[in-house]
Amino acid sequence: MFPQRISLKPAHWYVLDEVDVAAAVTRHAALRSLCAITERMADALPARSCPTVLAATAHRLRSFADAPDTMDALLVRLVSGRAEPAATIARRLSREWHTLDAAHAHDLADVLIAWAGGQGTPAVDVLAYMLRCFFEGCRRTITFREMAVVTFGAHRLTPAAAESLRTSLARA
Repeated sequence: MFPQRISLKPAHWYVLDEVDVAAAVTRHAALRSLCAITERMADALPARSCPTVLAATAHRLRSFADAPDTMDALLVRLVSGRAEPAATIARRLSREWHTLDAAHAHDLADVLIAWAGGQGTPAVDVLAYMLRCFFEGCRRTITFREMAVVTFGAHRLTPAAAESLRTSLARA
């Protein structure tokens, strides 16, 4: 009979590989693209984008808002069980900012769908504000979350995973 193995690693110890961060980094890249589209719309106001572009953008906004939050899942894995205030604050801010970004996405999608369908023209200053709230908020959230994962996962990220996150952060 072999002696029982005793693990010296805590039960919550694990390594995050590039595969573990790939979905979140890919989602962030798509979200950065959506931010660029909404920023171009804001810069072009008062001109209206074609109805097809408005409807497609609204669809992407809703898809973002309704999709599972992959980066939050990573962050939760990294900060669960940690007692330091920074971990608690990072988790809270990450969730609050994502919820706010999703609400902005839904509100903006509703306005763009109505505008694309000819159901009224939104006030230019209101639409510009809504667009800027969305893309500036999302960019802030993306950067914060990626920095938090790099910081809290410093000893758990493989070199490939850390490089993937650093490359994504460089795009910010």
